Amino acid sequence: MVFLLVYFLLTNKRDRWITWGLILLTLRDFVHLFFERTWGAELYLILSTLSYILFIIERLPFLKASGFKKSSFLIAGLLSLGNITILYMLSGFVENQMQDTLELPLFYCLGGSLILLVSSAYYYNFTLNSNRSLRFALMVTGFIIADVSACLAYYNDYEGLWYADRFFYAFSLGCLICFAIDSEGALREQEDIEMLKDRL
Repeated sequence: MVFLLVYFLLTNKRDRWITWGLILLTLRDFVHLFFERTWGAELYLILSTLSYILFIIERLPFLKASGFKKSSFLIAGLLSLGNITILYMLSGFVENQMQDTLELPLFYCLGGSLILLVSSAYYYNFTLNSNRSLRFALMVTGFIIADVSACLAYYNDYEGLWYADRFFYAFSLGCLICFAIDSEGALREQEDIEMLKDRL
């Protein structure tokens, strides 16, 4: 809730995708309190997936404008392969612990949205290599660590990982706020995108 208040206090021009993504993440944080109930885990997975999809949508104009390079596809492919491997390994850990048949498909939806978000974040950072793009990539990395930690803590009773989940979740929200309030960086980014368009 604090991050949401800071966001509304410090931003003059708000991106609708970031705003709704942050609202969904705040709701997810509330649902986290009920994670041990079946509906809580399912709602957590749904809210996470939707927020990650909104962040992907927010980056789509950049992805369209920047064009695609072979080296970028290679990096995105390697990242996706690594993330798919992690998702597959995690599903092996958690599949037998799930309480409802809906949890596994939601788990895969969350994993798929996170894989797409990772690919778009690292392509964005690889192409622009700015402080703003780095914050976005760090945000996504934090969400990966937080989600993996929460998954292992809940489904496999690794209680100590709840601390990692909370720390990296807060870290990711901090990076998201820094990304959102960096209006100068956003203007420079638009100029960089125009230069990229001219090169294509």
